[in-house]
Amino acid sequence: MEKIIIFGTGDIYKKTYNYLLGKDIKIMNLSDNDKAKWGKSIDNVSIIPPTDICNQEFDAIVICVGDIYYEEVYHQLCNDLRIPVEKIRHWTYWMRKELLDFYHSRELCDDNAIKVIDNIEKNDKLGVFNYDFVELHSRAECHFDDSCGMYYGLYQGKRLYLNRNYKTKRQAEHYIKYLNIEQDEKSPHRYLDENFTFDGGIVLDAGAAEGNFTLEIIEKAEKAILVEADSDWNEALLKTFEPWKEKIIIINKYLSDMDDSSHVSINSLTKEHNIKFVKMDIEGAEVDALKGGNDFFNRVDCLKMVVCAYHNNDDEVKIRNILQPYSFVMQNTKGYMVFVDNLQQEPRLVHGILRAEISN
Repeated sequence: MEKIIIFGTGDIYKKTYNYLLGKDIKIMNLSDNDKAKWGKSIDNVSIIPPTDICNQEFDAIVICVGDIYYEEVYHQLCNDLRIPVEKIRHWTYWMRKELLDFYHSRELCDDNAIKVIDNIEKNDKLGVFNYDFVELHSRAECHFDDSCGMYYGLYQGKRLYLNRNYKTKRQAEHYIKYLNIEQDEKSPHRYLDENFTFDGGIVLDAGAAEGNFTLEIIEKAEKAILVEADSDWNEALLKTFEPWKEKIIIINKYLSDMDDSSHVSINSLTKEHNIKFVKMDIEGAEVDALKGGNDFFNRVDCLKMVVCAYHNNDDEVKIRNILQPYSFVMQNTKGYMVFVDNLQQEPRLVHGILRAEISN
């Protein structure tokens, strides 16, 4: 049985702990830089100060913190605590091994998949985007707006505000950096390109969050309906789209196949609005949301959609099966992602965005 110490006790720890259940691994201790946690325990495992790590017996120490803090903790362990590099692991260590074992046992014929696997083999941690272009986005420009008390980043030359949960410049820069990676022209998560464009009309942005997609196309849009269940984004969205406020409608509901106080469907929205473009990134709820568009899909004669198809391994198949009867022309974006946030499913290479179009 392998003995490990886990550094970090936040959300990533919780996911990693559940993932490791049933494996031949024993968590000896937890550690964290938060002094308030020292001496306490989680899941019946004691939390010790980082300085006590060297006094423990362990085979590996696993860093369970977000990318924004990973390098800092890594250097703390290596330089301050003198822990051998070969004993330090990223929290995706076992996912990476499981994914590589799976694809090494199969003959890959897809050049894009082969390239991704090669990149994963070269790195000691598994990412959502395992491509060289990620390294080109070293930082993002962010500023604090004293007039409203929120950070904003420059996204494609426009101010994009972040909600008040982003309390430091470092957090804001990391968020904007990730958006830039996600929408890099080589990214499998890229919504639009020269062959699939937004040509105007009313857009439905489901899972709007900070609104980066709508901000990119706002000049061409007749109107933008931002469906975002998290009302924490309202203030930031209103500030971001202040120059285009007459075009914006914000709906604090989940896009779904039903209509009630917390949910809204495509069918109901399209009774009031002649929607020409749908962007959908709703954390794995895309399948149900598309089912809620059946009436609209039956009658529409001109529509484009970009739908996230990576949150669950079988999402792409289910989404295609829903859209196929309506004569959508569908195509994936190039390349592959690994959705490392979902540790409850086997790690696999998945396509990022499914682009779909009806044009009669």
